[in-house]
Amino acid sequence: MIFGFLGSGKTTLVRHLLGARGRDRNLAVIVNEFGQVGIDGAILEGAVLEGGAVDMIQLTSGCLCCTLKGPLLNAVEELRDKARVEHTVIEASGVADPEEMIESFSAPEFRASVAVGPFVTVVDTAKFEVMRAMLGEFYGSQVAHADIVLLNKIDLASPEQLAAVRAEVAELNPGARIVTTEHCGVDAGLVLDALSGWEPSQHEGGHHHHHHGHHHGHHGGHPNFESEVLDAAGPVARAALESFFAGLPPEVLRTKGFMVVSDITATGVQHIYEFRGLIDGYTARLAASRATADDVRELAELQAGLVQATEDDDVDRYVLLDRRFYEVLARAAQNTYIAEAVPRIFNLHLRLWFFIANRRGTWHDIARAHEVMTAGVIEAVERRDPEAAGTAMTAYIDGRHSDIRELL
Repeated sequence: MIFGFLGSGKTTLVRHLLGARGRDRNLAVIVNEFGQVGIDGAILEGAVLEGGAVDMIQLTSGCLCCTLKGPLLNAVEELRDKARVEHTVIEASGVADPEEMIESFSAPEFRASVAVGPFVTVVDTAKFEVMRAMLGEFYGSQVAHADIVLLNKIDLASPEQLAAVRAEVAELNPGARIVTTEHCGVDAGLVLDALSGWEPSQHEGGHHHHHHGHHHGHHGGHPNFESEVLDAAGPVARAALESFFAGLPPEVLRTKGFMVVSDITATGVQHIYEFRGLIDGYTARLAASRATADDVRELAELQAGLVQATEDDDVDRYVLLDRRFYEVLARAAQNTYIAEAVPRIFNLHLRLWFFIANRRGTWHDIARAHEVMTAGVIEAVERRDPEAAGTAMTAYIDGRHSDIRELL
């Protein structure tokens, strides 16, 4: 179980664990998003292990410690019953209360078939004291009920801050193992090999005392948090975006998501293509694990149409077929977020594609490079090779990034 307030680095830790140990054992992931959009889950679902994609269940629009208790236990049992899953990592939302989770996992009938533990809490070291003062007992509870506390982002904290936070954490939870990290670079075995010996009784009272003067405002459960989703209708100017975020009130504790910034600059293009590499690469990998025979057949037909459109110098037909290719690939990935995100990303991809074509005076060389990519992706999808599918896609994206950098 992984806890930690919003922005502490939980998803980074899960990605690290999957990368470090995913090939050694069959891991699964349960991701809880307090909001309606599963951004962290979409990122994690792209992580591909040897033999296919990670088994993952997303639980959104609520918190595991209250409204989603039942779905959480059902999800754990569903993964338990899958023959290939040996170990499930649960990333709780940033506002989850570990005390309630202990109760959920303490039922004898549940523990008869599932080994539980450890509870790991990720702390943003530089922000610890400010957040504890703001959120009171709830924030301290995430530390107090942990078996392992990661003091993360120590590169952003001064030596004095680190020493003070370590002392406060040790006072809140004398029994916890405290580990300092940057980017959650902890020894994966410390987390994944610590199942034996975990008992709910170890967490009774949370190892901690509630008499500290700066614990205030909430007594039991977690505070009332609200989540809002803002959907930009189209590209947004960078200056307007920066002005909007600079004007957010301090009560807004966390913002995250993806959007299109209209300004084309070298730095902006780099960020765009890094994002495209993640999402389109993940899409290709997932499709290679999940595509049906009908998906493969339609992709092959679209590939043939793209080649013919290039020969016919029919750019309008090429664009229509290309858009459909990405839509089918996203459908084959069988992921709701990707199905929504990829068509939007395509609009940005098309804009940059024409930017290159207009500067060079031709679109045919880009089209032929694109056809090499689509052929490579289709071949990899057909033979169920996620790594090759992702490599074919990201190689094409890297090539277009290089083109634009040269032109800019």
